[in-house]
Amino acid sequence: MLTKSLVLCFFAVIIMLAGCQQQSNQSSSEEKKAKQKTADSKPTPQKSEIFNVRRILNEKAHNKSALIDVVKASHMEVRLKQFLPGDTGPQITHQTDVLFYVVRGQGKVNIEDKEEPLKTGTILFIPKGANHRFHSITERMVLLVVVDK
Repeated sequence: MLTKSLVLCFFAVIIMLAGCQQQSNQSSSEEKKAKQKTADSKPTPQKSEIFNVRRILNEKAHNKSALIDVVKASHMEVRLKQFLPGDTGPQITHQTDVLFYVVRGQGKVNIEDKEEPLKTGTILFIPKGANHRFHSITERMVLLVVVDK
């Protein structure tokens, strides 16, 4: 059963995708061609799509602690990140704002000098330039990652 925060997160993704679609429709054909050349094998969505998280994770089961691309649009990317118990991610800084939603599992995250607990249903916003690291994963943790481009 979907939790209220999951529903809100999906509405946010849908709204951002709709905004990306409107903005991409307004781009010139030259900009679209340039963006398509720089995109990898996953095409820019041209219509609404529905994704099954469980199916995606099952298909990518060989990538135990992987970052899985789900959508690559002109102004955002949606990914799934999976951590296994005992995993520790690297200390990283993004060049754009990033939104994380904990689909399942629990662990901790350090944001700058502050440690925060994470569990199923948590939404985490990391602003551009903020150092962060996921760690102390106690059960398989799956994150929905929305990256502003």
